[in-house]
Amino acid sequence: MVFQTTLILILSILLIIILSSVYKINTFFVLLFIAILAGVASGQGLLGIINSLKIGFGHTLEKVGLLVILGTVLGLMLEKSNATLVISTYIIDKVGAQNSILSVSIIGFLVGLPIFCDSAFIVLNGMILSLGNKLNNKHFALTTCLAGTLLSVHCMVPPHPGIAAAAGTFGVDMGKALLFNTLLSIPACILVYFWSKKFGNINYNFDTANTSDIKTTITDNKPSISKSMLPIIIPIVLIALKSIALLKVDFFNSNILTFISFVGEPIVALIIGILLAIPMFSKSKGNEINQILEQAIEKAGPILAIIAAGGAFGEIIKAMDIGKVYGTVLLSGNIGLFAPFLLSAIFK
Repeated sequence: MVFQTTLILILSILLIIILSSVYKINTFFVLLFIAILAGVASGQGLLGIINSLKIGFGHTLEKVGLLVILGTVLGLMLEKSNATLVISTYIIDKVGAQNSILSVSIIGFLVGLPIFCDSAFIVLNGMILSLGNKLNNKHFALTTCLAGTLLSVHCMVPPHPGIAAAAGTFGVDMGKALLFNTLLSIPACILVYFWSKKFGNINYNFDTANTSDIKTTITDNKPSISKSMLPIIIPIVLIALKSIALLKVDFFNSNILTFISFVGEPIVALIIGILLAIPMFSKSKGNEINQILEQAIEKAGPILAIIAAGGAFGEIIKAMDIGKVYGTVLLSGNIGLFAPFLLSAIFK
């Protein structure tokens, strides 16, 4: 049983990698196709396979669909309004160029909360390279610090897809997940900071020909620092307030608790963040907001499709009863908490 399950998993992973990476077939269809093959190979029956696919697909979208879409909208609004660069420049000015790596750590942490790590990196990378030009070729340290910090937050904090899906799978309250996981992402960011500071002094020939000066990176159409920060800070405060209110339920009457629970729901908090971001656009650019909404849907669509297909594939794997198959083997190996890290690394 262990051998058969292991063989199915290994072949499934290899096929996913080969079909999506080598042959460039759309990942959504690859996951769906491999899920069906894995179900057939494990003897789940055709009707059982279809049922598992629908359950896994639907439940995954139910848990993370709105979060991913709204998070994408907020991230794009912060990017297109230049709020991201306003925050970054403000932090560098306050912390000081001599503490550039610390500045980048703070920037990556704050900007990474609402914006996907790849988008945030693309938006900020030009500024980071420009900063590196001024600081005796610190490109490698600054770029590594930015990438590592953004990824640390992306992996840990909802509404980013991976952690949102994990929290949904276990039925974790999204508000608490956001609040506590924001704190839990800090140690990883600190580790990235010290690693970049210690090992980042590498001479690397970055192509900086097209990077502009930091002071000219932001256009004249820029919001104030307070307007730039509000769409990030207010949703976090509302979600945190809901978690605190639920802990101290005796201090609130039912109406106040209901209201706090409503505005502190991550979906509602993100909508409030989006509404707070709208004033950063001039009235003459009202059409730009609609374009951002359309771009967000276009960007979130493929992400949601792949996440949902992954959920369908996961439901097929769940039906294989992997926990029972590998439970005894993993426990006998005395590897403890290393087991989920090993499994996630393999599947990642």
